[in-house]
Amino acid sequence: MQDEIVSVHPFFADRTNKPVLASALYAELGYGGMIHSFKNYILRRDVKYKKNALNSIGNIENLINEYKQLSPTISEKTALEDIISVLNKYKSNIEIIDQGIEQDLSPEEIDGQVEISDIYSLRGLKTIEQDIIYQIEKKSDLLGVLIQDVYNKEQQNAFIVITSTIFIAFFIYWVFTRKVINPVKNISTVMLKMSQGEVDIPIYPQEIRYENDHTELGQMHSSLQIFKDNEIKRQAAEEKITRLALTDPLTGLANRNKFESSINEMAALAKREDKIIALLALDLDKFKPINDEYGHAAGDLILKSVANNLSLIFRETDLVARLGGDEFSVVLYAPDNIESIKKHYKELLH
Repeated sequence: MQDEIVSVHPFFADRTNKPVLASALYAELGYGGMIHSFKNYILRRDVKYKKNALNSIGNIENLINEYKQLSPTISEKTALEDIISVLNKYKSNIEIIDQGIEQDLSPEEIDGQVEISDIYSLRGLKTIEQDIIYQIEKKSDLLGVLIQDVYNKEQQNAFIVITSTIFIAFFIYWVFTRKVINPVKNISTVMLKMSQGEVDIPIYPQEIRYENDHTELGQMHSSLQIFKDNEIKRQAAEEKITRLALTDPLTGLANRNKFESSINEMAALAKREDKIIALLALDLDKFKPINDEYGHAAGDLILKSVANNLSLIFRETDLVARLGGDEFSVVLYAPDNIESIKKHYKELLH
């Protein structure tokens, strides 16, 4: 991406230019750079990502040293220190990751041990970007004064020269902002939100479209879209698996697993709130002859009908479960008293 821009605009090859160094910092920190390699090392446990992360850290440190030679402002120095502090945290946690991998910890467990906030580095990049914009605007104001002065002295010819210079400067700034800063900033924002568990976010901003872009930026956006689609599918699959594991497939009621886990939770809650719970054990009389005479399909219809009636009879706060066969169980949370249970539900069930 950077080589393509430099080939069109040699201005970006100048390493003594702050916008060029800021662009390189975005690239080394963002997608495919240090943060991405660091996360991939935790997820994939491949040592090449560790080498990539350390290489990116070295490149970022070199870029910061080069930036410090360009007379940075106080806010830029503070921003660079923020980035350095995040780099040091990443470097100091490499060993922890290595130990976690050796101990065969899960990515979530390792990530919990080395959790690092990228907010400071992103804030530092944002500050540098704002300072560059401010300096360009300040220089633009100065150029405006010079234009007037030169116009008064050189009149039309000098005015044309200065105006052309300003136009070129703003054109370069516009190209740099549109082709480098905005796309990389969008990618960083999307990556940050997705790392926080948000998947319902647009990969392509309204003003930037890269579906048919075959450059590195286009490929990066396409990769993010694929990752987002896979994450949505993974979450949906997890929800389906969880639902199947806790639901009786025939009646839709809670199954034995859900019953056993929920009754413990309800008992603990009732104890904390000084309430009582009641357990009803139900089975169907003469159910086996129905299966034997009319077949299992008829028996299944009866079980579904019973499940539906139980769902209507009991409250949403109660737990209705099918334990297996014709066995059902109901856990009543916080009933008034035992006598009211016998009176009320005896009438309903008969």
